[in-house]
Order: sequence, then structure tokens, then C-alpha cells
Amino acid sequence: MIFQQIETDIKLSMLQKENDIRDALRFLKSKIQQTSKDTREEINDEMVISTIKKFIKQNNETLTFSPANSKKIEAESGLWATYLPKQIVVTKELVSKIISHVGAESIRDMGKVMGFVKKTYGGTIDMGNVSTIVKEKLS
Repeated sequence: MIFQQIETDIKLSMLQKENDIRDALRFLKSKIQQTSKDTREEINDEMVISTIKKFIKQNNETLTFSPANSKKIEAESGLWATYLPKQIVVTKELVSKIISHVGAESIRDMGKVMGFVKKTYGGTIDMGNVSTIVKEKLS
């Protein structure tokens, strides 16, 4: 489980006196725990992945509006990204196979395609890229 790996890495960073890594991971751990508390769900990999993605996105937005501390923010995002599963490369061929598998024929079937992709691939695929290609294929 990803959350357990984060906890282990916090302990390791404490032993190695890597305070920046420790602090970034503690922040992430607290946000995951807060998400669990807010949603009243047990911590699972899907929750951890979505929380990590959310905070990486927020860091990127922070860099856009305020480049101060950019090295620290980029380092945090890079560290957090190591806990994400390897992303599947979205290709037109993959999307075509999914469209034919689902039986989508028009743009009205986009919801079926996107639902199948989310259920099948979860956090390992960039839904934005999939959406763009599906729109192109079904239009």
C-alpha cells in the first residue's frame, strides 16, 4: 500500500536527517489522513493517488502565480510523484480499441467510454488526454 510506503519513508528520512523530505512527506501524510476523515473512508491506494495528484496540481498552479520558492515546490512535487503508479501512454490506437470494445458510435456515447476508462485504468492514465482523443474520434 502506498500510504504505508510513505510512512516508512518518513521514518527513513528522520533517521537520515533529511528534514526537507521528512517535512514534505509529513505534509502529504496529513493531507491523506484529512481526506480519509472528510470522506469517512479507509485510506486506500486510489485515495492516496488522487490526493497526490491534487497537491501536485496545486503546486504547479502555485508556481504559475508565484515563482518564489520554486525549487522547494518542484522538489516536493517530484518527491510526491514517485509514489504515483507509472502512467499509461494514451495513444489513438488504445482509445480506438476502447471505443470499439464499449460499442460507442457517437459523441453521446462519450460517457460510456470515459466511465470504462476510469474504471479499468483508474489513476494510471491521463483522463484529459483520453477525453481529447475520444472527442476527436467520436465527432
